[in-house]
Amino acid sequence: MDHDQEPFFSPTDEPDSDLTSHEDAPAPPEIGELAGLAMEYVRRAIGFELDLTGDTLSVLDHYVGLVRDDVESRPELVAVVAPAVGAYFGELVRAVLPGFWYLRSPDPAQYYLCLRPVFLALNPVGIGYDVLSRGDDHDGPSPELLLLPEEREAVAQRLRNLPPAGHEEYYLLSTRLEVVQIAAEALRARRLSTGQQAAEYTVSEYDRQLGLDGRI
Repeated sequence: MDHDQEPFFSPTDEPDSDLTSHEDAPAPPEIGELAGLAMEYVRRAIGFELDLTGDTLSVLDHYVGLVRDDVESRPELVAVVAPAVGAYFGELVRAVLPGFWYLRSPDPAQYYLCLRPVFLALNPVGIGYDVLSRGDDHDGPSPELLLLPEEREAVAQRLRNLPPAGHEEYYLLSTRLEVVQIAAEALRARRLSTGQQAAEYTVSEYDRQLGLDGRI
């Protein structure tokens, strides 16, 4: 996502069936551990039990806001909290869109969530860093969506057509989840409009496209 542009709201359309998540493989242990840390951090901070459902994403957004208030005096918090928040967010994405984790190395900066029916990957840890830092410079990976070059404009156009949201809303995880859903639907619509058959993208196909720095 481009930090120079204002963010976006979600559409009112219901997701199509081939973009609805189905039961998939369990998360890798590394992701499960990090997501569990996010749940523990929230439990300690505000006494709320996250349950890996979208209904509680607003609670995680509230927790992120609390951490932001402490970051100026304790900047080390970002590197501790961002991977946990990112892993939890990635699991929520996987709950609503069919996808899988691709851990390219033991470094969380190389933890990708890849969708199956359309070619779209993201680094949830990068999104964790981005929302905690409000887009300021940080040491984490990029939060940008990774798309095939020939499909970027279709997604960009879909997002440009949405009403802008304010700065604060842009750095909510709930907004980022909506953006991923919108992008996935834009890719599906492009596929249908060009007469392409339904696809099922795999690790090997993402691996061929992901460069050493995680960009396509």
